[in-house]
Amino acid sequence: MPTNLLRVLFIKLSAMGDIVHAMPSAMAIRSRFPNCDLRWVVQTEFADLLKNHPAVSGIIEVPKRPSIADLMRLRKTLRENVFDFALDMQGLFKSARIIAMAKSSRKLGFQWQREGSRFFSKPIRTDAQHVVDQYLAVAAAVGADTADVSFGLAPMPSALESAKAKLQALGLQKPIVAINLGAGAEEKRWPAVKFGALAKALISHGCSPFTIGSPNERELAAQLNIPSLAGQTSIAELVGVLSLCDLHIGGDTGSVHIATALEKQVVAIMGPTRPERSGPYRRMESVVYSPSGSLASISEQELLEKALARLKLVREI
Repeated sequence: MPTNLLRVLFIKLSAMGDIVHAMPSAMAIRSRFPNCDLRWVVQTEFADLLKNHPAVSGIIEVPKRPSIADLMRLRKTLRENVFDFALDMQGLFKSARIIAMAKSSRKLGFQWQREGSRFFSKPIRTDAQHVVDQYLAVAAAVGADTADVSFGLAPMPSALESAKAKLQALGLQKPIVAINLGAGAEEKRWPAVKFGALAKALISHGCSPFTIGSPNERELAAQLNIPSLAGQTSIAELVGVLSLCDLHIGGDTGSVHIATALEKQVVAIMGPTRPERSGPYRRMESVVYSPSGSLASISEQELLEKALARLKLVREI
């Protein structure tokens, strides 16, 4: 390995959508330094998002709640290398303790450093609103050109085949619409009864809706009485499933950001969180937003019109 090879430690542990949002920064660094050694530190449950990712040289997995032994092993792994840059893209205590272990004289972080993380890395300030652009500011500080944005996300071949089989088993006909009822917080969830009415309306317009989500959403998804893959896909398979769909509808949740990164049509239902910061990147036209923060105020008809408008674009391609 050449001694002048740029080594970058890239720390973004969670969650699913946030990891996707950080991908363009890794891609920008890879584009500027094609032979760089970029190691991404991520929580084990999200590691499949990064396998075969073109920007990532290696993945360092960390349990969600690491033990002392886990942290000691991690420290040993990190101390085996000297990194030209160590980047804290999380800005929390759990990432700060990792960057503190790293051997690097240049430790940078994105601007929203909390829980004391700013004492371990230098926050890179920016006027950018969207979190993707805030992460890209850190890549720019490394020397990357951030003008052209690419997520670099694609389904793994084996997971894509598995996703095809699972969708075929549901007997769906195009256009296929994936619906995710879940979100990280209750206030980010559009009511299930409204999703049910939307699903019926989509069927009446010739669409084939089905649900996706975590095992926790199985019971909720069953209320819609439509085909479901909720709790039946790994993260790698979820990427494959979304790559095969014509449209994805969901709230401020990871699957919407995966679909956006895959350049699929989406409809994002947002209220408590601002779409300018965490909505589908450069897809404001895909957002149905409640300024009051109450998602229940968003009507089924409004969602249906938005969904059909996005599907029209699919049919025109």
